[in-house]
Amino acid sequence: MLLGMYDQNLVSFVSKAASAIGEGGIVVAPTDTVYGLLADATNQTAVKNVFRIKQRPASKPLPVLICNIAMAEKFLKLSYEATKVAHHFWIEEKRPLTIVVSLLEPCHEIVLAESVRAGGSTVAIRLPNSKFLVDVITKLGRPLVAPSANIHGQPPATNYHSAVTAFGHYISDTFMIVDGGTSECSLSSTIIDCSRGSYQIIREGPVSENEIVEFVRSL
Repeated sequence: MLLGMYDQNLVSFVSKAASAIGEGGIVVAPTDTVYGLLADATNQTAVKNVFRIKQRPASKPLPVLICNIAMAEKFLKLSYEATKVAHHFWIEEKRPLTIVVSLLEPCHEIVLAESVRAGGSTVAIRLPNSKFLVDVITKLGRPLVAPSANIHGQPPATNYHSAVTAFGHYISDTFMIVDGGTSECSLSSTIIDCSRGSYQIIREGPVSENEIVEFVRSL
């Protein structure tokens, strides 16, 4: 199914995307960085389909999107430092920063599909600066996996046409591609690991290492 984000009422569009994802489908849509492959992070079959379609090695865990910090606290261990970093860059500055934290065990509220973490005990999470994505996650009531929309090893899709070129042959009632124009940011998010009591920059993106260092030092 092809949908034009700017040609429809946003509430109706959110409902269609959430419904497709809730039924185990996949939605290719712009995030606040590049286009992403979105699926229910608690649905093992859907998550495996993301790995298959993206041709991503099963040993590489998937990033997860949430709608607020409270959702993250239902299945993750957030240290004081991780919580402060999250609030500053997600809430105050609304910047694309992915934070790696430990999984909460045992977890009874939100249980991620096992494939998401690829056998590890940590999860990479982000609160996107996108009303569409936050509304979809809120309506679904569950987090989303959201790796970049590309075949593994190739550049991520930054516009509708590149997304269709990569994944147009999968279009069906449960595989949607959203025409959201060109990504405002062509870089994937910065990744910081806060799971070991300190922090480590895993990948530098729109948020620089210096910005993170300066903020952490101020705590």
